[in-house]
Amino acid sequence: LYLEDALSHVHKNQTAIIKVQPSYLDPKLNINEEVEYIVKVLELHSINDENLEKKLETAQKRKEQGNSYFKKDQYENALKKYNAGYDIIRYLSFETDESIKKRVEEAQILLRLNRSMVHKKCKRYKECIEECDEVMKIDKTNTKALYRRGCCYAEMDEYEKAKTDFIQVKNLDSSISEVDTQLSNIIKKQKLIEKKEQKLYAKMLGGLVNGTEEKKEEKMEEEKKEKMQEEKKEEK
Repeated sequence: LYLEDALSHVHKNQTAIIKVQPSYLDPKLNINEEVEYIVKVLELHSINDENLEKKLETAQKRKEQGNSYFKKDQYENALKKYNAGYDIIRYLSFETDESIKKRVEEAQILLRLNRSMVHKKCKRYKECIEECDEVMKIDKTNTKALYRRGCCYAEMDEYEKAKTDFIQVKNLDSSISEVDTQLSNIIKKQKLIEKKEQKLYAKMLGGLVNGTEEKKEEKMEEEKKEKMQEEKKEEK
């Protein structure tokens, strides 16, 4: 864990010994061995008391830490960092200054896209779609969000929605070669489904036809028996 993760469990006026592995240290330190910190917490303050620049800087740091966890396949830890980063700047989008608002929205988009990737990796497709939807409320032409949402729709067998997203991505950026592969896969799956439905329909129709023929034969057999009985009566 990062130093700050351990510190979150330490209260004011407490002293803690914290050991941090090199992979969770700031790369700028250039340290390749475990580091032991002896920390005494004297004061606590909220990130909400910081200025805009500090909040954006801290949110960026949380994103980078989340990326580090993601590369280690620690997806839930990555998500916690992305959530922490987003929470810091969640309400800054209400800023009236357009230049500030743009910076905040760009940061929010990146964190939401990262969260969507975690959900996709963990096969939480609905959650991934929700994150992508929120991104596109800010940026309707975000190809990453569109492509990722399309992939999730495809995984959920919602092929028409997936095709709509992939076609839009292709129209926005034709250089994304994966789109053609996704569209090709969807067409193949839809054809397979169509063939299965046709076979099922033919089977059902065949059953109806067979059933009708059987009834005809039964009726003919009954009529034959009745006729024979009538002939016997006449003979008597």
